Amino acid sequence: MRVAVRYAVANGDLPADPFYGAGKAYHKEKIKGILSIEERERIIYTEIKDYYSRLAVLLGLLCGMRRGEVRGLQWGDISDGIITVRHNWVDGDGIKSPKRKGGLIQENTRLVPMPKVIADLVNVIIAITRYKAPDDFVIQSAKRKGVPVSAKYFDHALKRELEGMGISLEDQNARNLSFHSLRHSFVTLGRLAGVSDLEIQALAGHGPRMMQNYSHAEQVINLRQVGEKLERSLLPTQ
Repeated sequence: MRVAVRYAVANGDLPADPFYGAGKAYHKEKIKGILSIEERERIIYTEIKDYYSRLAVLLGLLCGMRRGEVRGLQWGDISDGIITVRHNWVDGDGIKSPKRKGGLIQENTRLVPMPKVIADLVNVIIAITRYKAPDDFVIQSAKRKGVPVSAKYFDHALKRELEGMGISLEDQNARNLSFHSLRHSFVTLGRLAGVSDLEIQALAGHGPRMMQNYSHAEQVINLRQVGEKLERSLLPTQ
């Protein structure tokens, strides 16, 4: 806006620069916290107290699904160990298609492999739920048929699951852990595991520019292992 206003002042369209003397406003964004490899393992194998909350958290952590995509997940989207991410639930609008900004806004249906730990949870839930038609929601609202759980459910589910595996509410807040942190964790830990950037982009539905924003290796790297790798690189070649 400053450039446009200065041009208007110079051109005589404005009598004076309304921004004259105004300083820059600085905003320090708080870095999104993520789970470590060890914490991911703990949350997978901690005793399950609620199948639905565990499934919600693992869909974000192990499949990189957004909250709206987990809310919009229907039984017809799951087949042969693959999740087709094609629905996104938006309050006020209902079911929509996932979107991705990449110049133009594009439809972003994508396929994600379903780890065994999630497949086991899905099998338990489909055995106990009354709602299992292809267009029924996997995590269905207990109060309203044909509507998924609320957005707030995911914050409560994450807090409950993290507390259950030893991360207190105080630590969660201090580390800035939220449901969206699971998606950041998925991208970061996947890259550290050796999954290529192209594969991570396909699974997460990201454009190339978003990869760096979602990667936080500095929070989870094992410095001892990195030091050993660097040390080995200094050895003379034969």
